[in-house]
Amino acid sequence: MDKTQAETVRGGRTTNPWFPHLPRQRGRTMLFCLPPAGGGASLFRNWGKRLGPDIEVWPAHLPGRETRINDPFITDMAVMSRELAAAMRQCTEKPYAIFGHSMGAIVGFAAMAHLPTPPVRFFPSGMWPPDRPSPDPWGHLNDAELTERLRKLDGFPKVVLDTPEMREMLLPVVRADALLADEWVTPAIKVNCPITAFGGQRDTLAPAADVHRWAEWTVMDMEPVDVDGGHDFIATHEEQICATIRRHLG
Repeated sequence: MDKTQAETVRGGRTTNPWFPHLPRQRGRTMLFCLPPAGGGASLFRNWGKRLGPDIEVWPAHLPGRETRINDPFITDMAVMSRELAAAMRQCTEKPYAIFGHSMGAIVGFAAMAHLPTPPVRFFPSGMWPPDRPSPDPWGHLNDAELTERLRKLDGFPKVVLDTPEMREMLLPVVRADALLADEWVTPAIKVNCPITAFGGQRDTLAPAADVHRWAEWTVMDMEPVDVDGGHDFIATHEEQICATIRRHLG
């Protein structure tokens, strides 16, 4: 790595808090992975093995969770996108792609505006394009209302919501992420890269038909991939998602 990239320190770590771990293998394409609201980098812990040696997996460590639990949340998309893009520029040394699920999809899209070159492919998942605010905002719900909303949405284990200590750790993260995504919209500017958009056929939060609208956001091709799952299909259909990514990048 040169001076513009994340410096390596002992134990395969970098000095970049957003991407503190070097990938398990050095591949020809980098894949930046952005988690959904309430999620963290650990969601992608098996992707390196599933994607194979040609793809480097770089899961983003967002503020306020996991290894960055003591860092303040970012609830402003302009700030989040600038800081994330700056961190990505420290790492980027070869062709790269971006995957983001739910909130992670629009965070990844927003970061592209601050990157000097477009990705080789963008993979939004479980999210509509950012041309309108959320039709059902979450960020200003109180704890009881937010907990009830999460109970109705697949993807959050019942044991977490039923355990007070675990629920108290989860709710601030979800609320901050919801505030980040609830009101953000962007002008309909098309990206200069192909898109593969994953949609859950039983996703009640982001129906597959809404996900298909990413075709309007690229000057290149858009491939819709429908998954037989609800909003948590990133966990239940990990192999299908990784196989599709591997087909494009591997």
